[in-house]
Amino acid sequence: MDGLVLGGIEGVKKRLESSDVNARIAAVREALKYGDEGIDVIINTLEDSSRFVQNAAAKALKQNGGLRGKEAILKCDPYLYFSFVDRGEFNLERFSTLEEFANLLTDSQASEIEALYCGLGSEGQYLFGQYLEAICDAKDQLPNLKALFIGDDAQRQFRESYLDVFDIRPFLEAYPKLEVLQVSGSFFVYPLECEGFRHENLKTLIIETVDLSNYNLTQICNLDLPMLEYLEIWLGIKIYSIDNELDSLFLGKSFPNLKYLGLKSAGPADIIAEKIINSSLLDRLLILDLSMGCLTDEGANLLRNFPKIEKLHTLDISENYGYSYEDGGQKYYCCDKGSDRYSALYESLYE
Repeated sequence: MDGLVLGGIEGVKKRLESSDVNARIAAVREALKYGDEGIDVIINTLEDSSRFVQNAAAKALKQNGGLRGKEAILKCDPYLYFSFVDRGEFNLERFSTLEEFANLLTDSQASEIEALYCGLGSEGQYLFGQYLEAICDAKDQLPNLKALFIGDDAQRQFRESYLDVFDIRPFLEAYPKLEVLQVSGSFFVYPLECEGFRHENLKTLIIETVDLSNYNLTQICNLDLPMLEYLEIWLGIKIYSIDNELDSLFLGKSFPNLKYLGLKSAGPADIIAEKIINSSLLDRLLILDLSMGCLTDEGANLLRNFPKIEKLHTLDISENYGYSYEDGGQKYYCCDKGSDRYSALYESLYE
């Protein structure tokens, strides 16, 4: 009798109790057949012990759960709401050489690829440009591409890299269905030319770098991305002052649907904090991430004493150089200075 598989929604619930992660993921997908009752079951699965099952539940709710499903995700864990290249949401293929990429394109299933992960070395003056051209030239062979990582994939501290990024606009032009773009490398040598470019479907944009110029920060913040929900920018050591670069972002002109904002490894973090509390940005954000920069007690207290901060799900001000990390609380991710922790970029430079 223990080997029998129950049918209907009760069978789905039973399979969600399985110790087999794949069986639970399959049960999540099957639950969609049972309307509102199935949606309720999937919502409960957001609390599953496996991140893979949680991701499957979040994907099902985002696609088929309507407003109720999306609200459940945001209430449970906003990070589950956002789309990333390698979370299991997309049909992903990885490559690190142009030969491997060419072989991918010859496969009969190439048109079904939804995500590409292109990990490159950190050196080579024209390396990024060669891969950018190859990927964009393959647009007709990859009609369903929705997510792309390209760049230096070595997880170095602070995202240090000698891989010069040429531009990001060609990817957006070539792939109108793109929902996720993550680029890692140096954004200092070559000027981006993407200001004002409109893309209708991009939901997640991640710029990982230790070398970002003020000019390129302005270019990124002046993209026209009406569906963007997640924006993560590592500002790095080159940006030591902020003037008008973030104005479009703080005025809500470029990204009206933004729910996560990460301005990480920022030198002028106190100035950024002051600009944020004087903007309308907090009216719609769920998560504000100012970690690993040079935030001081002055900037942290500006944020924590501002009433609208309490509307956030999370304020991440961890690992900042110059901040005393007092009174963390559940809302604030803060680290004890006596703990073995990932040091902030500016702490590494000046201590």
